[in-house]
Amino acid sequence: MKNRMLIIIISVFILILAISVSTFFIMSKYVFSNSMEKNKLNEKIITYSPGKEFLTNLKDSGRYIKVTIDLEVADKKNLKPLEERTSEIRDTIISVLRNKTSEEIEGSEGQNKLKQEIIDSLNNMLGQKIIVNVYFNDFVVQ
Repeated sequence: MKNRMLIIIISVFILILAISVSTFFIMSKYVFSNSMEKNKLNEKIITYSPGKEFLTNLKDSGRYIKVTIDLEVADKKNLKPLEERTSEIRDTIISVLRNKTSEEIEGSEGQNKLKQEIIDSLNNMLGQKIIVNVYFNDFVVQ
């Protein structure tokens, strides 16, 4: 009877120990991943400004668009090549803007599509994925 009771006590102890260790590892993984995400958020975003605002006509209308843009760059080492190609970058952005109608760029969905098209056009022009995001600092359609 004593042996049976001892086995039950040891089994319960091992079970509690296993649950505690599992919980510890699961929680430490969660805490560690959250701290990694916070570190990523604290990393400095690298941006490049292709100059002053862009002002151009929209497609098939008498309306125009005026935007000021910053480009998020994947790596700091890419800033110098971008600075050397500012004229090409501005021309590419103006081409994208001129080929849009006011309806295509309406609302947040339209602006997000425009951002993605600018990213794709610039990366295509540059021949590699350098631009990862577009920030509109000013966005006026009139």
